[in-house]
Amino acid sequence: PCLTNKETVAEAVRNICDYFEKNPEAMSVSLAVNDMAGFCQCENCRLLGGRNRTVTGHLDYSDLYFKWVNQIVGEVTKKYPDKYFGTLAYREVITPPSFRLHKNVVPFICFDAQPCMLDKEVMAGRLSLLNGWSEKAANIGWWEYGWGGRCMDLPRVYFAWQQEIMKIAHEKNVRAVFVEAEGAIEDGPKKYLYHKLMWDVNLDLEATLADWYEACVGKDAAPHLSEYFQM
Repeated sequence: PCLTNKETVAEAVRNICDYFEKNPEAMSVSLAVNDMAGFCQCENCRLLGGRNRTVTGHLDYSDLYFKWVNQIVGEVTKKYPDKYFGTLAYREVITPPSFRLHKNVVPFICFDAQPCMLDKEVMAGRLSLLNGWSEKAANIGWWEYGWGGRCMDLPRVYFAWQQEIMKIAHEKNVRAVFVEAEGAIEDGPKKYLYHKLMWDVNLDLEATLADWYEACVGKDAAPHLSEYFQM
């Protein structure tokens, strides 16, 4: 859609208000961008987007996109002040905009935890994103890429780093996490640990892992499974 065309704002507001009217129990709707870009290239839209590059190397459309989001949310919350609007800080809109978001907008910053552990430059870039977004949004989330198992030749596990990056995210005002992953036993307790860390980033890591190993294979075999994943 043309994001500088007021009719696209009006159409979105009509659709969202209609949805909330028909689904009063709904707490939120998604305003997340689609994958693989596709932003309007009209003269007005190009004044606000596509001039710079993001930290991931994509053309930056954050100001264009989030101005549109703010306009929609500002109108909808006049009628539904307690609803929330999830969106993604992803690819072309991963950069924090130059203005604050409406307090009911919750951007989920998309980045993979493991490269942050392996590369200081990547870590610095992602910390910059967390800092920037915490200044522009009342609530922020994190979209983590927890893939492993069948997607890769070996299990992709980093239990201690999971806890460390979740602590860092929590300190930066992250209050919601979505982990994109598949149900792969090859990664052992990784997904279990994500769920536990969402409730308590300061949990006893070794005790939590030991509990999972024993529940998975029994008390006698648990130390061997633990040794395997440590290796």
